[in-house]
Amino acid sequence: MNIKKITTIIIALFCVIITVKAQVKTADTLYYGNNINSHEKFSAIDSMLIQSIDSSWINNCTVLISKRGKILFKKSYGRTEKGNEIPLDAIYRIASQTKAVTCVAALTLYEQGKFSLDDPVSRYIPEFKNMNVIKEYDKREGTYTVVPANREITIKDLFTHTSGIEYPEIGQYASLYAKSDIPAGWTNKSLILGDKIKELSK
Repeated sequence: MNIKKITTIIIALFCVIITVKAQVKTADTLYYGNNINSHEKFSAIDSMLIQSIDSSWINNCTVLISKRGKILFKKSYGRTEKGNEIPLDAIYRIASQTKAVTCVAALTLYEQGKFSLDDPVSRYIPEFKNMNVIKEYDKREGTYTVVPANREITIKDLFTHTSGIEYPEIGQYASLYAKSDIPAGWTNKSLILGDKIKELSK
């Protein structure tokens, strides 16, 4: 699978927005475009999303894929919390869209050979060299002990959310982030991202 296919899949998956729990149900129209080869590709996406809802992995979603301004795939899945079918013009609360933009930008650089997924993050942010991981943590006291990490964090770890870095305000180590004044991404303070990333590495 080439990087363009991977990018397309990532964009499609970011269109899958989780809202309320529902049983499997499809609605509205499915577009396959003029390319007969597209039918098989979009059928695979369609089957995956139906299975995801049927297994309760997601509750409902609306997907739209376009190329050069032409809609190739458009379909809604699942039901609302009132039991109605999800319309194609449903309004969703969308969060974390920075991830979608960043992924596409990063994969574009990857396709150009600018970096490898196995590159250590420290190659680009030196502060992430020789990382430690928490061994024991006392949440009430806010104290902890660390041991050296078995290996460095890689770019792939960042893509797959397996770097060991968690969200500041909703993770189990929230108090440690608070002590270092590292926000979760929303704050009224005037901060420099680069400075906070260096603090995060500690």
